[in-house]
Amino acid sequence: MGTGDKTLLRRAADERYGTRWFVGRGLDLGVSVAPRQAWFSVFPRIESLEPWQTFDADPASLSQIPSDAFDFICATDLLAHVPHPEVALANWIRVCRPGGHIVLTVPDEDRFEQGRYPSSFEPRHTATFTIQKARSWSPRSRNLFDLLRPFADQIEILRLEVLDAGYSYKPERQDQHAAGTTEAGIEVVLRKLQRPPRPGGLGRRPVQVLMRRHWAMGDVILTTALIDRMLAVYGNDVAIDVATGMPHVYTGMPHVRTVNPVDLHYADYDRVIDLDGAYEANRSVHAIDAYMIVAFGDANWPRKETVLRRDVPRLTATVDWRRAIVLHAGIRDRNRSMPRLFWETLVALLLRGGYVPVLVGTSEDHRWPERLDIVDLCGDYTVQETAWMIAQAACFFSLDTGVGHIAGTTDTPMVTLFTSVRPQNRMRWRHGVLGWRVTPLVPELDCVGCHSGPCPLGHYGCTEGPKAVTAETVYAAIVRSVETAHGEAAQGHTAPLAEAAQLTFIGSCDDSGSAA
Repeated sequence: MGTGDKTLLRRAADERYGTRWFVGRGLDLGVSVAPRQAWFSVFPRIESLEPWQTFDADPASLSQIPSDAFDFICATDLLAHVPHPEVALANWIRVCRPGGHIVLTVPDEDRFEQGRYPSSFEPRHTATFTIQKARSWSPRSRNLFDLLRPFADQIEILRLEVLDAGYSYKPERQDQHAAGTTEAGIEVVLRKLQRPPRPGGLGRRPVQVLMRRHWAMGDVILTTALIDRMLAVYGNDVAIDVATGMPHVYTGMPHVRTVNPVDLHYADYDRVIDLDGAYEANRSVHAIDAYMIVAFGDANWPRKETVLRRDVPRLTATVDWRRAIVLHAGIRDRNRSMPRLFWETLVALLLRGGYVPVLVGTSEDHRWPERLDIVDLCGDYTVQETAWMIAQAACFFSLDTGVGHIAGTTDTPMVTLFTSVRPQNRMRWRHGVLGWRVTPLVPELDCVGCHSGPCPLGHYGCTEGPKAVTAETVYAAIVRSVETAHGEAAQGHTAPLAEAAQLTFIGSCDDSGSAA
């Protein structure tokens, strides 16, 4: 429960540890455990002290431990080792009884890491920690005030102190913490509050969170990936409201209380997550990662899948979904819209190959009303109905459009053409894999990923020039995607194959696998 004699002696000299903080049944979440007899002799009011390995090999989730199970939790230098500190804190608070205490230490980034990340002295650290500073040198710095702020209605901070007893502030770098006679960290003591009753005795007040992203549909769909992490951080009792100009995206969404097309009063919320401009200001990362960084301080979260409810539509047409290739022949920015001849060629190739072209989108997209061999489902279907239709199909193709993001919430194989955005920044996460069952196509141009509406070079070569992706290339990718999915189904693969994480870009790429 300690990393050395210095910690034990310091705590023994402060009567609060022995009379208030280390009292009753305790859970030891220490990285290294000091002799247990010493702790019982120094803190005689400890009744029992259980190591976390007794219950669960994951000290962040503690999934086998019921809520309110322990009088105190001690976590020594562990928070720096878990991938998601906010999730660990949420669960440590959960298993501590109301009125109980959580005593945790973390390495101080300036005194332990001393200006280098990954840490020279402990490369397994997943983050660095500071109490508060204007700017950190560390790319993975976590401000403890920001980290604790979401739990303000559950805990009070009794102690927050830099530990530097015995520390030498000499210029040379050395691991002073290793000897056990020097401290180079930060200690936090928290008290879990008694749950204030709601009117009617329904338990404590839920954390009130407002998330806002007004436009556009694809960007709003991407925000649904944050709900899972909010539940992990705040618990199932969180109340989530969404302010968006695309409220239909969140229709019937579990865990979302209300959806409003206009902004609400910020003062009514414990936390406001403003995602407008988040991706636009950080285009070097995936859009969902940009949202995560704004909302939680980092993008270290294993589940980034977007979700939509699926509603079975009332179809007037009979569709053989086993051979259906759903197309969104969208008309929008010129560098995200393929010419009509491209779509006519692709439709002809699909019909010749025995597939059924199915059009989805709006009434303003490319359509062929005179053709009876094309199933036209454009127009009056909801986002949820469109998601259902795409989920039944053999494959889906579009550029990077909002309907493409609807398709990303399904398991249907996708072929996606990327022009003004890079695949690695907008591709869909599925089953924990970026680009599972997605074939990204990229024009053979160095200017791919310009993020511009009007072409800054004036030639629109990504959609109209001789190096633009052809309908023949798209058709070949569709056939390959369908055959691969059929092969996986025949072998009983219902989850991503290990090699699916290795993305193959068709088009111009550099050696790293990123689109040029």
